[in-house]
Amino acid sequence: MRWCLDCGAIQSKADNCQACGGWYETGPLFFEDLYDAYARPLRRFVRRLAADRGIPESLVDTEGVVHDTFVILLSGSSQPIRNPGAWLFTVARNRLSKAAACPAPGLMEASKPGRNTSDARTEEVPR
Repeated sequence: MRWCLDCGAIQSKADNCQACGGWYETGPLFFEDLYDAYARPLRRFVRRLAADRGIPESLVDTEGVVHDTFVILLSGSSQPIRNPGAWLFTVARNRLSKAAACPAPGLMEASKPGRNTSDARTEEVPR
C-alpha cells in the first residue's frame, strides 16, 4: 500500500500518484495509523447501522465486518482512494449489507419481533 505525500490518496500499485502526479511513500506505519484512527469509529458505525436496520446485536459480527474492511483496503484498489475515511465507512456499510442479506439460515427470520420462534420449527409447509 502506498500513499501520496501531496494529496493523501492511497494506491496499491504505482510509482506516482494517479490522482495528482505526486510521489508515493510506502510502509506499514501508514496502515497502523489508519487502523488506530478508524477501527473504533468503524465498530460504533457498524453497531449503530445494524441497530437502525433492525438487525439484533447478537447477529452482527462487528469485528468481522471491520476486519474485512481493512483486508479489502490491504488488497488494494485499482483506483486511488482519495478519502480513506469515507472509503472505509462505505466498505463497512457494504459489508454489513452483504452480511445481512446472507444471514445464517433461520436466524434473521426467527429474530423478527412478534414471531413465536418455538412454532417456527414445528410449522407445516402447505402443499
